[in-house]
Amino acid sequence: MKKNILIVMFCFSLMMSAAGVCQAQGPLCCCELECLWSWTIMNPLCELDVEHPDFPEELSIVTNYSGCIAVEEDDKEDCESYENAREQCLKTEQDALQQAQELGEKFCKGSFLTPIPRVLLDDPNPADARCTFVAGEECAAVYLLGEKSTGLGVVQRFRDEVLAASPAGQKIIRLYYRHDDDLIAILTKSPEAYDAAQGMLQVIIPVLGWLMDQ
Repeated sequence: MKKNILIVMFCFSLMMSAAGVCQAQGPLCCCELECLWSWTIMNPLCELDVEHPDFPEELSIVTNYSGCIAVEEDDKEDCESYENAREQCLKTEQDALQQAQELGEKFCKGSFLTPIPRVLLDDPNPADARCTFVAGEECAAVYLLGEKSTGLGVVQRFRDEVLAASPAGQKIIRLYYRHDDDLIAILTKSPEAYDAAQGMLQVIIPVLGWLMDQ
């Protein structure tokens, strides 16, 4: 019984992830970063209330960046470089400014002017955080179903209309990009796992397609 439950969980995860990984024909650079910023208030009339019980111990802000972009085959080094991680973090500057603005409004005292925030990117957090290069190879869904399977259209719809529409679904897609090779390796080495996954997908996909058409 326990083994059957594990197989069902495995195949459900496979179906979810396969819908994401097949979106790319070529390699991707995928990032999931925390970005550390220092902040100050430039309004000279603003005196920060450091005695406030909620005043932060450090004048720092953390923002988050996540996403995948299409790259070339020879872009692996650039994708996984420190400079690229910083470049992607810089895309969250407006979020950092918004947080600094809110902190200024909360902790400035003695000023009738709107706080003017300033932020400076310190590092991806931790400082050794990097993006991940994902090679453009055959995905698990194609490996299991075949390139001409009509089921691929169903999982692609599931990707575009369900997974991609929510932060949680986008995270599933990104996580899979990093582990597709491992999954295919498992399916290749274990005929039992391959047969179980293929059979489960052939059962689930028609049901999924019917539900999405309702």
